This record gives sequence, structure tokens and C-alpha cells, in this order.
Amino acid sequence: MDKVVNGPLGDEIKKEITEGAKVIPLAYFARGPRNLTSKTPVKSVSDVKGLKMRVPNVPVFMQFWRGVGAQPTPMAFGEVFTSLQTGVIDAQENPLALIKSASFFEVQKYVNRTEHVRSWIYLAIGEKSFNKLNAEQKKAVQEAAQRAQVYERTLMLADEKKLEAELKAKGMIFVETDRASFAKKAKEAVLAAAKEEIKPTIQKLYAD
Repeated sequence: MDKVVNGPLGDEIKKEITEGAKVIPLAYFARGPRNLTSKTPVKSVSDVKGLKMRVPNVPVFMQFWRGVGAQPTPMAFGEVFTSLQTGVIDAQENPLALIKSASFFEVQKYVNRTEHVRSWIYLAIGEKSFNKLNAEQKKAVQEAAQRAQVYERTLMLADEKKLEAELKAKGMIFVETDRASFAKKAKEAVLAAAKEEIKPTIQKLYAD
């Protein structure tokens, strides 16, 4: 992710944001990756075959999990805990922060490190506001944004470790999943679900 955001593709994304929204991305903050929780361990992509699981009603998410052999079901987040408790579904996927806050540790045993979705958000400034600054002010703002980026990453990684420790203390077991097996099988599914105008960008992502 860092390689992409800091490379040519990341520059294209920032340019498109500036041209379309008239805001300038100054730095980016990574968010915790999404992981699969389940009642049985998932060590490779073959372990999700037929797995009944909840995913958000996002087409690419649905296509991804279908593509790797699972049986994804779109469901409102508020219904997930009860559905796991009653056996309507056997798994769900979310970042560690939501796994903890939703108390999924009460109805799920395993956190499988699939890390199948990584995302980031930008710290941005309005283009008009930025252009009103003189060169020295622009430099100061950009330097402050970069320092914030480094600091935020430190906080995020520390928070992920803390959340893992807390979930383990609640009885959850973390499983080292073969992410490469997921990535290989998911490529076609991701491309199939993507809108035509997005496909060239995804191809560049895979090329990187």
C-alpha cells in the first residue's frame, strides 16, 4: 500500500482528487486492515469454501468472497452479532477495532489474518486556501503534514497491537493465513466486479 500511494499511481490518484474536488492531499493515514473472524480456523483460501459469512453490501466485497469460494451474505451491521450467535452465519470480516467494539469475541473464536482490504484516508487542504499561502507557509504546512503522517502511523500500529492483545485476552486465537493464496484467486473476482473506468487503475495496481 505504501509503495502504491507514494508511487506514480498514488500521484495519479492525488491529481484526480485535486482536479475533481479542488482539495490537495498533503499526507495519508492508513486504516487498520479488515480480517476474517470465524468459528473454525482459516489457514488458506481453500478453508473458506462454502463458508457462510456476512459482508457489507459492496459489490466488490461480494464478488471477492464469491470468487474465493465463500457464501457471502449482505447484512446490516446491527444484525451480525445475533446472526453469528444463532448460526445463521459462521463468519464475518472487519478491522480489529470493530471486532472488539462489537464484542464479536463472544461469538467468534478465530481472527484469521487475511488482511484482504487495506485502505487509507488523506489529510487535505482546499486548493484555494493553499494557493493563498506564500512559499514559506506552503513548505511549513507540507512538512507538518508529513510529520503528522509518520506520527499517525506509529499510533495506528500501536493501536493494532493493543487491540490484538485485548482480543487475545478475551479468548480469541489469531491465525496466520496464507494471504498469497487469497490474492491469487481473488484477482479475477476483483477485476470482474470493477467498473470499466476503474479497471486500468487496478491493472496498474497489480503491475506494481
